[in-house]
Amino acid sequence: MSTLIILTVILLIVIPIYIMYHFRVMLLPKSITGVAINIAMLCLMALVCFYLFKWDSAALYYFAIIVFAVIMSAVTIRRSRLNVVCYIIPTSIGIIASSLIIGSLAMYAILGGESLLHKYVVPFNALLIINMASVTGKTLYTYCSGLRYHHQLYNFLLGNGATHNEAVDYFFRRAVARATAVATRNLSGFISLSVVVFVTMMLCGIEPFTALTKGIVILAAIYSSAFLAAIIALWFTRRYSFDRYSGLKE
Repeated sequence: MSTLIILTVILLIVIPIYIMYHFRVMLLPKSITGVAINIAMLCLMALVCFYLFKWDSAALYYFAIIVFAVIMSAVTIRRSRLNVVCYIIPTSIGIIASSLIIGSLAMYAILGGESLLHKYVVPFNALLIINMASVTGKTLYTYCSGLRYHHQLYNFLLGNGATHNEAVDYFFRRAVARATAVATRNLSGFISLSVVVFVTMMLCGIEPFTALTKGIVILAAIYSSAFLAAIIALWFTRRYSFDRYSGLKE
């Protein structure tokens, strides 16, 4: 059975590669690289989940979630061209807190009372963390770049009688607007993915309406967790951006 699956995957991948090669599409090397990276990531995730499920420890499950959240936070901050040392703590706190709150609530709705100790908390929270990292990174970049490049506006608002919170709220709202745009754009991609998840659940023997309700809970968790992580990270980042005299840190 495994041999048949491998041969089927190879055949399915060869078809688009041959079409791109035949028509001399210049994106062929990038396409092959992208497919290889995705397959490698799936293999790595399967290997990690295999050993976590084998050891069967709830403490180890949540430790793996925290480690993955910190790693994704560091990668996202680096891609956003921010200082990893300065922003790793607020970003990690936002992602971990949102993952534990939203993930636990969604898992409880899907699996019931024993969900918090269930082995499936690992892949489910990993799905949430990947989306949260993308949204949170772009949100923090919008907030920090706004303060960096438009600090004259901040000083102008303070000089005209605005309080510190009132002056910062403008940049905060811009960051939240960016979080909304990115989360909504990501959700459109997950909607396409949700069809795949729905069909997969039906192939696993789940009834259509049961698969529908679980899919809706997953989409809602993905969307709301991104907002919560961004807000928590922004709130903690505000503490890092200013000194005791409400002046911008260099």
